[in-house]
Amino acid sequence: MSTLQKPLIIITLALALTTGVSYARQHTGVMNAPMALLTEQQLDDLALSQEQNTMYQTIVAFAHESQTGVQQQFKAARQLMDAELEKPNPDLALVSEAFEQARNTILQRVTKGKQMRLALYATMSLEQKQVVKVVLKEKLARFDRFRSFMNNIFG
Repeated sequence: MSTLQKPLIIITLALALTTGVSYARQHTGVMNAPMALLTEQQLDDLALSQEQNTMYQTIVAFAHESQTGVQQQFKAARQLMDAELEKPNPDLALVSEAFEQARNTILQRVTKGKQMRLALYATMSLEQKQVVKVVLKEKLARFDRFRSFMNNIFG
């Protein structure tokens, strides 16, 4: 496999996954809000302090902003790829660089979100951690259903 084929394959797979996630959100209810944020009941069960609630609201805002940013980044990268690949002599390095920039932005956002969550987790009592434990188990089960759904579609 050439060095130019690998980024194009990765981009194609990422776009296929994005399409699959979008379809699943619209047609199955498997994927909920960005990051599968907590429900009102789960927030009530957590009984966050004022400081913790502020941290959580910051995480929620960041998750929504990040989702929009990532979607825009991939859309721009796709438009650039489409335009460049229509040319008789496409600049494949430009196509690869557009993908790398989008990937780097995503990695930066994921890392920042993780740091924010870890800071919130560090402030939690044992009782709050038990609530989060149940929520995370529910999310893992939902992810397993989504993975099964995707396997049924794509084999």
